[in-house]
Formats: sequence, C-alpha cells, structure tokens
Amino acid sequence: MIFTIVTLITIGESALDILNGALEIGVGAVFTAIGAIMEVLGIFRSLTAEERTEAQRVFGNTLPYDDIQIHIGSWLADLSSWGSSPNAITTMRVVHFPSGTVLQQAPAGARLQGPRAWSA
Repeated sequence: MIFTIVTLITIGESALDILNGALEIGVGAVFTAIGAIMEVLGIFRSLTAEERTEAQRVFGNTLPYDDIQIHIGSWLADLSSWGSSPNAITTMRVVHFPSGTVLQQAPAGARLQGPRAWSA
C-alpha cells in the first residue's frame, strides 16, 4: 500500500515536470516569434565605430558586432521600463532602448566601473 502511494506521488511529480518543460518550450517559442517579428518590422541601425570599440573593450571578440542592431524608441523597452528606471533590453541581435534615450560616448580614457559608471 505504501509502495503504491509513493509510486503515485512519483508519477505525479514526473507529470508536473513534463508540464513545466512544455510551458517553458511554449513561452520560449512565443518570445522567439516576437523577437523575429520585431527584427523584421523594426527600424534599426548598426553599431557606430565608437560603440563597437567600447563593446569590444568589454566583450572582446565574443560577439558578432556586424550583426548587432540598435533600436532607440522601442515599445518593448518602453514597456519593460514602465514603472521603473529606463532599461535597455535585447532580443536576439537587437539592443532596444526606451524612447528618449540619448547614447553618449564615454569620455576619452574612461573605463567602465560598473553597469552605468565611467571613470577617468
């Protein structure tokens, strides 16, 4: 009797794991589709030479810089920043900035100290 109960509990846990996995796959597929649609319909620009240089200082040669696109005024970034400080987000190779974002070049000789702090 106890063995039967333990077996049923184990089967229930396995079924829950399967449902959670299916949910993760479904949500991932939805967000991938949204990202693909945004990439096709959006208005983007490539990284400037200065942006590419700054990114390479941080990430080295680990990113496909020629494929990275910038989108300022993204409704997705506006939505993700709603009720909080403005944040950039990424979908695949696109960096989305909220409306009104002004990208500034780091001062000459500056080093990135933290997520948003430059020092000379």
